[in-house]
Formats: sequence, C-alpha cells, structure tokens
Amino acid sequence: MQVALLTAAEADDALLLQLREAGSLKKASLPQLRAARDFLADGEVGWAELAARHGILQSAGAWDATIKLARRIGWLRPPAAAVDEAEPATAAVLSNMQLLLQVATAGGGSSSRSETAIATVAIAAELLGDPGLNIPAACVRHGVTIGHLGSGRKSARERAERTRAALVELGLTDWEALKRQWAVKLDRPAVKALQQRHRVSVAEAARALHAAAGDEAAAGAALLSQKRSASLEAGDAPPEEES
Repeated sequence: MQVALLTAAEADDALLLQLREAGSLKKASLPQLRAARDFLADGEVGWAELAARHGILQSAGAWDATIKLARRIGWLRPPAAAVDEAEPATAAVLSNMQLLLQVATAGGGSSSRSETAIATVAIAAELLGDPGLNIPAACVRHGVTIGHLGSGRKSARERAERTRAALVELGLTDWEALKRQWAVKLDRPAVKALQQRHRVSVAEAARALHAAAGDEAAAGAALLSQKRSASLEAGDAPPEEES
C-alpha cells in the first residue's frame, strides 16, 4: 500500500489549519493564514505583493486582520530566540533591563536616558540571540505597530538595533545569565527615590538597589559611600548625607 506524501505546500497548509484550531483562529480563511505565515517568514515583503499573492483585498482593514493572525501564529510558532514578556519571570528581567538602559546623560546628576519601551527591549534581546532576526515579524509578535504601507518598519528596526547596541555596550548580552542575575523585579518607586535623593542616574540607582537585594537604605548608603570616595579622589569636599 502506497502512502501519499504531502507536498511542502500541503504540509504547510495542514499545519496552518492545526494552528487555526489551536489558536482559536476559526474565523480566519486559509488565504489570510498563508499571508500571515509569509509575513512571518519575510517581514520585508510589501502588503500589495502579499495581498496579490494570496488573493486578499489590499485594504488597511485586511492588513490589520492579517497582522493580528501573524501575531497569534508568531507565538504559536516562535523563533528559537523568542523572548516572551507575557511570562512573569521574563517580564521581571525586561523591566530591570529597561531600568539599566537609563544610564546617565551628559547632564550628569540624576539626568538619565529616556525609558525604552518594553517591546523594544524584548526585540533587542532577541537580536542578541539571533543577529539575523526578522525584525518586522518580531515587531508584530511584540505588538509594535507597522502600517500597511510599510510605515514604522524602518523606525522600529532602528530602535531595536540601537537598543541592542546599548545592551552590548553595557555588557548585558547573555540572556541566560540575565535571567539568573536579574530575575527579581526591582521596586520602581524605590529606584526613583534613590535616583532623586542621591542625584544619580536611573541605571545607577537600579544597580545599587539590586546589589543591596532590594534594601533601599543599604542601597542609599552604598551610593553615598561611592560619592564620598569619588569626591576624595577628586580632592573635593565629601557630600553630606541627605535625609
């Protein structure tokens, strides 16, 4: 008895149908699912080309529907380097990384870089694990808006690559190590209080609180000690302890 072998296209379509059932995508048509699959495979493909390829109406509404499907399928079939901020442990690490990225600016004192969106931090973390990451597809998985005319792709890519470079500069490149070392989410009000009280960057306050295992008083004492040491080395009067 001969067993009929599925062609690659048939096998892919069968998998998409399984994904549709598993992901409660029961209203999605096979052409929509194929378009979503193709976008996840090649995030640079234009909407006009994608819609024509699968016989879908070239409208903003159809694009939005396809992107919603792509996001669902993207998490049902995530890439190896995927970082899922919906997982509590991962969310804690990303929150801490967000703080660590707010390093001091040229203004000094408590002046810090602006906060990077969690989704962008997650995509940058994925880039660390996979330099060839399909960034537009990653944007879709993480809910970053990309318009049907291609708007947003370039800026999203630039933000992700810029954030990745910042993580490399800070030495935050080993995701497994980060998950071990920064698994406990830092208390943000405590970080802000330390930043303002000791006039340091958000990142410095976060590192001090982490080193003190979340003890705000101990973190403050460590920051004051660091400032005193720096003042003595510079020949300045040591800073007074702030209440």
